[in-house]
Amino acid sequence: LPADIALPQSGDSPGRVTFSHANHIGFQAKPDCTVCHPKLAPIMKAAKGVKRAPITHAAMLKGQACGACHGKDAHNFDDCTSCHKSQPSQ
Repeated sequence: LPADIALPQSGDSPGRVTFSHANHIGFQAKPDCTVCHPKLAPIMKAAKGVKRAPITHAAMLKGQACGACHGKDAHNFDDCTSCHKSQPSQ
């Protein structure tokens, strides 16, 4: 599996989120990368000069990004530490 990925941190983020493939496919007997890639989570680098929008709670509540699978109730979105494991960048 690919290594853990530290996601870009937005300005109002309470801390960096690290995505773990192992945590997300560990329950599957036969993982299928096409469930998320490329539509939900693009894996190709963005073209030079193009920045991807950060993942926000507003997007998750609309069923986008992490919210496409987790929805608004997963991991108690009110508990920031369930996803934001580190301190905010200085």
